[in-house]
Amino acid sequence: MKNKSFLLTFVLLLSLTFFSADCGGREDDDIDELGQVDLNFSGVFGADPLVMLAEEYPYEAGMQVRFQLFQFYISEINLIAKDGNKLNIGEVALVNFENIQSSEAASKGLDFAFSNIPAGEYKGIEMGVGVASDLNQKAPSDYAVGHPLAFQGNYWSGLSSYIFTKIEGNADLNGDGEFTEKLTFHIGEKEDVPLYEMISLDYDFTVSKDQATTVPLQVDLKQVISPSASSFLDFRVVSQDHTNQASVYSLIIDNLKKGAISVKQ
Repeated sequence: MKNKSFLLTFVLLLSLTFFSADCGGREDDDIDELGQVDLNFSGVFGADPLVMLAEEYPYEAGMQVRFQLFQFYISEINLIAKDGNKLNIGEVALVNFENIQSSEAASKGLDFAFSNIPAGEYKGIEMGVGVASDLNQKAPSDYAVGHPLAFQGNYWSGLSSYIFTKIEGNADLNGDGEFTEKLTFHIGEKEDVPLYEMISLDYDFTVSKDQATTVPLQVDLKQVISPSASSFLDFRVVSQDHTNQASVYSLIIDNLKKGAISVKQ
């Protein structure tokens, strides 16, 4: 009887030993190796760095242009893993070049840091240009101060929509050195004008444990408003639009979504 009791006790202890070792192994496996991904947006106007206020850029038909504001929202920010799985890293961000007012600032660009990213191999990034529909149904008062969607100046209460992109500046229409034509282009959604769209960019990169990896992105404002000599915003004809003229807002938002944003080479 004692032998049977001893044997039973031995088997139970042995089972507990293996069970504890197995649990410990699973706990170790559950500890993710995490790193950081920085999305760096640098602005350009054609071959030149995009600098607000201080720089003047040659434009179509002998015009010149100077900018004071260029911004746009991105939403549903995803990394694309090598196996094709998508990892959401951000809900929404505002890419705003307003304070890029020197060549030094332009070379640094705008950084958006995303932490707790699983280490591994990735092959691209996906994002929506504009404000995703579920977020666009809300108003600035729904967000805490400091949130990208909390600023009332980026929202049209009359249309219940955020302004997806803003371009502001001044133009010299005849080359006399006088930048007297005020430029204001604010593009947002209306009920019958859906503008939000996802884009994807191929880029192979590795996220390592406890390290930051930069994904270098470039935004060409020239591609947004003047992709070619036969297709450009003619400031002699139109210098302002608040999503009223389809030919204007379609050119701006379509070019922003389909070529102006790229991986920096």
